Amino acid sequence: MTLLATSDDTNGAWSLIENEADPGQGPAPHWHEEMTEGIYILEGEVNFEIDGEDRQAGPSEFILILPRKVHTFTVVSNEPARYLILASPGGFEGYFEELQELRAEKDEWPPSDMTPVIEVMERYDTYLPPVE
Repeated sequence: MTLLATSDDTNGAWSLIENEADPGQGPAPHWHEEMTEGIYILEGEVNFEIDGEDRQAGPSEFILILPRKVHTFTVVSNEPARYLILASPGGFEGYFEELQELRAEKDEWPPSDMTPVIEVMERYDTYLPPVE
C-alpha cells in the first residue's frame, strides 16, 4: 500500500491509495454509510460485486462505488492486481494503517475473535452486511 494523498493533504476531502492484491484476494462484502470509493485498475483483472451485480474490470477501467452499496471484489487474474482507491471524504488510509497494526499483534489472521477488526472497520465508516 502506498499513500499518494492523505486526508491531511486534502483538508479531509479525499484520500488516494495505491494497493496491490494477489490472485484470489479481496475484502469481505461491506458497505459505507457516507464514503464514496472510486477504484481505477492499473494492472490485473478484478471482479467486483456491487449490490449483487458482477462487473469485471481490467487495466484503465474505473469502478465507482456509491455509499450504502454492499460491495466486494476479488482478483481474478493469475498475477497480482494493482489499483488506485480514491476515497471521499478522506481518512480511509487510517483504516489500512490500523488493520496493519492489528494484524502484527495477532498470531492468526483473520483472528478467531473478529471484534477488534469490526471496531476498526466501524471507525472508518465500513460495515458488514447483516447475515441473512
